[in-house]
Amino acid sequence: FNTEIFPFIESTNQNDTRVRLKNGSFIKVEGSKSDDGKVRAVAGLKPNFIICDEYRDFHPEWLDVMLPNMSVKAGTILIITTPPETLNHAQQLFNYCQSKADPRYIAFKHSSYMNDKIPNHAEYIDRARVRYTARGELHIFLREYMAEFVTGGGNAVFPGITQSILEPHHLMIEEIKNDRKRLEWYVIFDPGNITCFGVLIAALN
Repeated sequence: FNTEIFPFIESTNQNDTRVRLKNGSFIKVEGSKSDDGKVRAVAGLKPNFIICDEYRDFHPEWLDVMLPNMSVKAGTILIITTPPETLNHAQQLFNYCQSKADPRYIAFKHSSYMNDKIPNHAEYIDRARVRYTARGELHIFLREYMAEFVTGGGNAVFPGITQSILEPHHLMIEEIKNDRKRLEWYVIFDPGNITCFGVLIAALN
């Protein structure tokens, strides 16, 4: 490394993936999985700050193992991820943070349009949407560019429907309860050729 550009670095260790700084602290790159696919042992690590990138690909037990270590220094964890293809630990954690059940946790969601530092970035994203829509893969665009968790992905009956426009069942029932007897009810079945069997319940006023 160039000491003129990075005068604060004391040494680096590629085998240990560690950069030691002159103030006595260090930065270490670590994975969440060992070679056998199990959660990587993190005993002994007591970090002040952790950045997790693409948390959707982390071992699902990693956070449970790391949190006790973080308590030693009251450390902070910044978790960055693209929404997963199916409901997993990453989406469950995001939902929990968004629920504000614990005030120590906070969640943010931003689309790629938020990045205004790359020239012509918005136009590139617009073209990507057209391309994925033409291929019948709008779910990929919504996940990778719009940070939407799209249930079912390519196997979804309506891949364009995302969690952000869905309404909880109990709220829908409350909304239509006074009109129940005046509504026409339909049930539509769409058998899938592999695993997806769609059932749509519709009420027409």
